[in-house]
Amino acid sequence: MGGAQGRAEERAHAFAAVARTHLPQPRQPASLREIIERTAQRCYLDNFPETAVVLAPPRLMSSPVASSPSLLPPELQLGEPVTDAMHTEFVRLLDLAHDAPDAALVGALDVWIAHTREHFAQEERWMEALEFGPRHCHAGQHRHALHVAGLVRDEIAQNARFDLGRRLIGELREWFAFHVKTMDSMMIGHMRETGVAPVV
Repeated sequence: MGGAQGRAEERAHAFAAVARTHLPQPRQPASLREIIERTAQRCYLDNFPETAVVLAPPRLMSSPVASSPSLLPPELQLGEPVTDAMHTEFVRLLDLAHDAPDAALVGALDVWIAHTREHFAQEERWMEALEFGPRHCHAGQHRHALHVAGLVRDEIAQNARFDLGRRLIGELREWFAFHVKTMDSMMIGHMRETGVAPVV
């Protein structure tokens, strides 16, 4: 009984376990956005201190990503068509996962994860080709987000932790707003400065 209870408690703190792996334990279980935001701060301070980059938390919408399958919220549009199209699909698939019944949640997350893995890989290919300085910090955010999503996806599939799945979707929405307004905005700004247009 004790062993089963211990395993249940460990599963219940899947998000906090990721925080303990990468960062000092916060005062309470950290959200995905909090974990990755602090990791990004550390990455910039460790690798680009001369830039004095401060990734201040952006002003979030009351609903961080609107439930629209065809249009990004204006505050998340970067004005670059290829990137905005990828982000629109990210939002659309996350909305489908949000609306999926429990029985279909794993399948919906699998579709979102597959899209997001390629979406992130494409951005990383662009940054490597440009030798964009902060690319490793940016890619680190991608890895953290996919790692947490994979952990939670497996918890749903193996242990029916639909509560973690619903929490994940909500936190991914907040994280996405932060990521677009900081990391992706800097990436697109660099492309514009160098006269490079993204291609797929």
